[in-house]
Amino acid sequence: LSKTPDLAFCNSTAVSLNRDGRFFAEGFSDGSIKLWDLKKGIMSKTLRMHSDYLQAIAFTPDGKYMISAGYGIPKWGVSQNSINVWTGDGRHLRTILKGESVTDMELIPGTDRFVALTILQGIRIMTLDGKTVKVIDDAKDQKAFENRNSLLAMNPDGSCFATAPFTNFKMAGDVTIWKT
Repeated sequence: LSKTPDLAFCNSTAVSLNRDGRFFAEGFSDGSIKLWDLKKGIMSKTLRMHSDYLQAIAFTPDGKYMISAGYGIPKWGVSQNSINVWTGDGRHLRTILKGESVTDMELIPGTDRFVALTILQGIRIMTLDGKTVKVIDDAKDQKAFENRNSLLAMNPDGSCFATAPFTNFKMAGDVTIWKT
């Protein structure tokens, strides 16, 4: 894009650029995703599958898929937040963990898997087709729920990741290292 969007009116919450640099995904606090085609210099699509705050977006290294994760408070007892799997050009394929708020998500390099930090179901390692491979923290303990991990960083080789709680804009606890 040759023009930078006017950030005074933007409320971007997550961004991702695919490996070949053609597509740029931008998530917003209303749950929408704008998919920009940088080769053509246009916004190609607006994607809507999340009801609230879009927390994370990532393209797979081969660019074939994009995943998005939403976070929010259920409205009328029903949350539309979840993890969604898309083709790299924005066609919706499936919804994973429907109704669950996801605080962060990262792809595991060199695999078809990702780590999701969720409010109710804890830390999950999942595949792009929605299968849970490993449960690391089952979120059943009240103290664990109150100190829920909400920030995630994956190491470059995918062998481990770090999590940390984030509450009221202050770090609320220690960083924990987990093996994938």
